[in-house]
Formats: sequence, C-alpha cells, structure tokens
Amino acid sequence: MNKTIRKKKLEKCFPIITLKPVIAKAESLNMRLFVVGGPVRDFYLGRKSKDIDLSVECLNGKRQFNAFINKFKILEFHNSFGTAKLKIGPLIVDIAMARKEKYSNSGALPEVSSGTIEEDLKRRDFTVNAMAVSLNSVNFGELLDPFDGLHSLKMKELAVLHPESFHDDPTRILRALRFLSRFNFNPENNTHRLMVSAITGGYLQKISQERITNEFLLALNEKNSKQCLGLFEKYRIDFPKGANFAIINANIFNNYNDRQKLACLLSGKSIEEVKQVLLKWKMPRLMKQEITDVYRCINGKPVQKLPRWAESYFKSIKFSRNAFIVKGSDLIKMGFKPGPVFSKILADANKRRFKKYTEAESHIIKFYKNR
Repeated sequence: MNKTIRKKKLEKCFPIITLKPVIAKAESLNMRLFVVGGPVRDFYLGRKSKDIDLSVECLNGKRQFNAFINKFKILEFHNSFGTAKLKIGPLIVDIAMARKEKYSNSGALPEVSSGTIEEDLKRRDFTVNAMAVSLNSVNFGELLDPFDGLHSLKMKELAVLHPESFHDDPTRILRALRFLSRFNFNPENNTHRLMVSAITGGYLQKISQERITNEFLLALNEKNSKQCLGLFEKYRIDFPKGANFAIINANIFNNYNDRQKLACLLSGKSIEEVKQVLLKWKMPRLMKQEITDVYRCINGKPVQKLPRWAESYFKSIKFSRNAFIVKGSDLIKMGFKPGPVFSKILADANKRRFKKYTEAESHIIKFYKNR
C-alpha cells in the first residue's frame, strides 16, 4: 500500500503554491509530475532542503520535454540529458525528464532516453534518493518508494540499488562519503563491500579529473567537511594527492569557506608547488588565482588584490601582513651574491615573519652565511 502525504503537510514543506503553474501545465498535457530525490529524503528526515527537484514523464521523448519547459523562464538547459533549471516566480527549480540510462562502460557518461518515473527511480544512486512524491491532482501526495528508501532512513543506512552501481558511476563512491558524513549514516553491509571493492579496483581512475574535483569541492562545502575528509582517509581515497590532511583536526576548519579549506590543505607548500597541485587537480580558474595570491602574500611576494577571505584566513594561521618582507636587494646588502640560493633564503626568511630588518639579517647571516 502506497503512503500519501497530506496536502497541508506537503504545502508546508514544499512551495506547492508557487509551483502551481508547473503542475497545471503538466496536468493539461496529461503528464505525471513528481518531487524527487533529495527533497523527498530531507522531508522524511525533518531537514530543510535547499533544492527543489522535479521529474516529469515525457513518454514522447525530449521534444515533449523541451516543449514543456519552454513555457517557463529557462536559466540552464542540457538537451543531451533532458534537464533544465527554471525560474518559477522567486524559485529556482531543477527539472528533469523522467529517464532511463545505459552505461557503455565504467565511468562513462550515460546514454539517456525518456522513461517512466519508475524507470527513473531505478537509475538513481542510493535507496534514500530513489523516492518520489506525486504532484498530480489524481494522486497528490502519493509516495513512490520502490526500493524501500524509508527503511534505509529508519536504519540510518546508505544502500545502493544494485551491485553494478559503483561500476556504472564511480563518482557515487565520493557522493556516498558526503552523505555518510552529512547524515551520520553507516553504509549498508553489502554497499560497504561493493564500495571498498570499487576503490581497490581503481574505479575512480576511470573518470575524469574534473568530475572527481567537482565531488571533492562539494565535500569541502559540506557542513561537516572535517568528518567527510576523514572518510576520504578512512577509505584510502587517493585524492587529493599532496594535501595536508593533518590540518583538518583544527576545530576552526568546518567554519571556513571552500577556498580557506583548500588553502589549509595546501599548507607548507611553496608557491610553485601550490600552482602545480591546483593545476593537476583542475580547480576552477578563479579559485586557483585566489589561493595562489594568498600563498604569494604569505611568501612575501607582491599581490595586486587579495580575496575577501584572506584576512580572516591570515588571522587564523597567525600570519601578519605587517611583518618585514625580505627582498633580494636585502640579501645583496647582507653580502650575498645573486644565485639559486636566493629563493630558498627568501622563502625561509619570509615564512618566519620577522618584525624588522635587523631580526631578519641576524637570522639569515647566522644560518646561511659561508654555507
């Protein structure tokens, strides 16, 4: 027997009144419309969901979906996947054509075709995300839970829908770690076994660096990112290579924004090392620039403009921008000849944040003169 959420309760948790134009359009075209995935999960967890995810059945394919969304203001549109971001009144709504997916090989992007809502739920990552609530008047509020996601929520477990889940889409491994830390869940026994097998089997090497980095940045934006990154270590996720995980024990870590957290994870590296790591990780351009500028400043290099978060980050690591900055001309003044050793001396001296020239001179001459 299907569960049904009472209309008043549903209206209290979801912006049903604002969504009325979408619901009316679906009804006029005899299309089934649902709230799906995360918002349904969060509803049953008693959590406020930031997202509004809708799925609409388009049994005549993408043309029908395109005709449907064209009645509204489209902010983003991805025709190959049958997804769009719409502006409905004050709301930003993610809507997708109910679909089937087929993976040609592990880590590949899926081939998509239109399907029923039941087929759509079947392709999802975890049982807790494979639930939908009808918005059609004939069965308004009816819950579809074909994989017993409610039971998983009750048991506080994360479970995949089928044994090939991590093989089809290895990013689900990283997504699983985010959900485990966010909800303080445990992996269901078989899911745990499948996840460990996928990690040791090198499944994550089958997907692009951009997709891995995107999941990593989502992990940094988790409220309890400290715990989430702890799971990266626990499950021996070999990314990000070169990160200083020891720093995440600091209590302040969870209060940082993603750029501050990333700057922390790179602590102890030279500017060139930071540049190389960010390039290898394929971080977004603006993020790379901001973090590089912060490290340039820490290493005594001139920076035209620092990001807004820099000052609070400097304060947290007890870095003072008012310290005396040792320059190459100062080393010449101290009797050093220009050469490869300059960069090593400058990096060491400026990390120590001397308050005045005489302090820097005393340290540099003591440790580097006549070597």
